[in-house]
Amino acid sequence: VQMTSWSVLKQKHRTARIFGGRVATATQQQAEFVSKWAAKQVGAAYANDFEPPEGREPRFYCSSLVDAAYQAAMGVELVFTKEPFTLLFEPRDFWIKYYGNKGLPEAVGSN
Repeated sequence: VQMTSWSVLKQKHRTARIFGGRVATATQQQAEFVSKWAAKQVGAAYANDFEPPEGREPRFYCSSLVDAAYQAAMGVELVFTKEPFTLLFEPRDFWIKYYGNKGLPEAVGSN
């Protein structure tokens, strides 16, 4: 995990659409906690298999870091949905090749 500023993202990905948002039910104090908690994860390994962060040395991918930070701040398991959300691995052929090249089971990650 590494931190990147908005200005660097916008410069690097000029044609990309970058979205930002907030959790409407989060208090200002919780939002500040999220930011600090996520910043403490700098240096954590990236979850190339998209598995949820677990154990003493959790690994994260982009949205799992955000989700874990809000879970820690709000004390709830489901922050963004009312039911568990499974990642959609589309286009299927890309993900079969991606996981195959890493010697991993096919597309098993979750958010």
